[in-house]
Amino acid sequence: MNTVKIMPFIFFITLLQVPEAEVFCREKGETGSPALFSKPFIESRYKKNFITGNKKAEPDLFRVKAGTEALQISVYGKKKDGETSEFTSFKTGFFPFQDNRIMFNFFYGSIGFNGFASRMRNPPEKTTSVVYYPVIPTKSQFFSQGTASGKTNMAVDMLFGNWRVALYGDTKGCASSPSWASGGWTGKPVFLPSANLSVLFFGGKNILGKKNDDSWYHSYHRENESESLCAGSEISFKTKRFSASVMVSGTDGTLRPDGTMIRTDASLYGKHGRLSVFYSKTDRDYTALSGNRAKMLERAGFSPYIVFTFNRKKWTRFSAGSIFYKAMEKGVKEDSGDSESFYAGGYINAATLTSGGTFKLKKDMDSIRRNRLQIESSFKSAALMSRRLVFEVSTKTVFTGGNKIPEQNKTTGSVTFRSTIYRSIGIGAERLSEKGTSYTVSAFFTERISAGRLKTDLSCKISAHTDERKFSGNITVKTLLK
Repeated sequence: MNTVKIMPFIFFITLLQVPEAEVFCREKGETGSPALFSKPFIESRYKKNFITGNKKAEPDLFRVKAGTEALQISVYGKKKDGETSEFTSFKTGFFPFQDNRIMFNFFYGSIGFNGFASRMRNPPEKTTSVVYYPVIPTKSQFFSQGTASGKTNMAVDMLFGNWRVALYGDTKGCASSPSWASGGWTGKPVFLPSANLSVLFFGGKNILGKKNDDSWYHSYHRENESESLCAGSEISFKTKRFSASVMVSGTDGTLRPDGTMIRTDASLYGKHGRLSVFYSKTDRDYTALSGNRAKMLERAGFSPYIVFTFNRKKWTRFSAGSIFYKAMEKGVKEDSGDSESFYAGGYINAATLTSGGTFKLKKDMDSIRRNRLQIESSFKSAALMSRRLVFEVSTKTVFTGGNKIPEQNKTTGSVTFRSTIYRSIGIGAERLSEKGTSYTVSAFFTERISAGRLKTDLSCKISAHTDERKFSGNITVKTLLK
């Protein structure tokens, strides 16, 4: 077996050989650290997808998670029809103290990126959100597990109190793969203990692939594989009434001009909401750590958000938010000009303990491409039969180019009866109008089987379609032993 593929498992076995040091194995209350082997558990989940007709089913997914209060491992995998199972990602975490002041997480395989790791890897792009979420100091994880095939990425995320270090690379070889490192401090500054401050830095390189012979680039652009170096930093700050962040990044390309990127935001907070403004500007030749070139050169906008709770006993809540921004995008080809676009999105939500409804509106106007309007609504209620009967309905309509006839119209609804927290049965229906009209009718149920410390959750969904799928569905089995 390839050494690279079994490296994560060797790493985990090595961790298990750590001596039962006194600092990690004392009982709770003496040092604030949990016992290394206390509260062991094993959790597994397998989802089997099936389909008939001319389409292929989604791959079966499986996940195994095991560990103790201080040491955990998680393995993701999948299986396509007619193929053998494959492991897609591996994670191990080590948390020697209850307050998580020291955390160590190791990832291998398919890796996702969150928060700061995502912002530093990718240039600013257009969004289809209905509200803007400001950047604030946080100690949340940079990485997550993925299910993509054939990935050999490796990442480490370490937290020591307020200090953190993160590393990312590819085991295929640093000479031909992207890699980066980041680190910094997040906590309460001495000069203002009531606030939170985060100062993070990063640096790394990406590999820009070779262009095809029929590329629309002119001859002075690179034709061979080249390397681009990237470095930058982000500062974010938050008090009770105000938050702000600034991120600056620069690239030094071997066969292309240098580029810079800046993105910033600021927010004012009140008792019932916030008001945010944001701005980003990216050079035409900027290439982020992910290897993606900038598509949006500039973006500026604002976003208000409000929330009211009228009756705290019955929890009657109203919230609304919106986002407006103007952007400048690069031309699709070398000889096409840049284009301006304007985006507006918003939502309104009203909810109680048993019912809630949401309405969303998204409008994208472009000076070159067709305009796009998307309207969404949803409603859910569990107010009948002691909250055992649940009704859900949602709609989505998309108009393009100013047409009065929608390009897509989707309506879904379901009725579910819950006899217990873990036992339910229901039916659902869907109507989709998009290059033809198709209908789907579904039946589903969930159940929990308990046998001592072993808990098994079963769920099943079977659907009948009027399109080429005919029938589809999935069966999920989740077990927990603790």
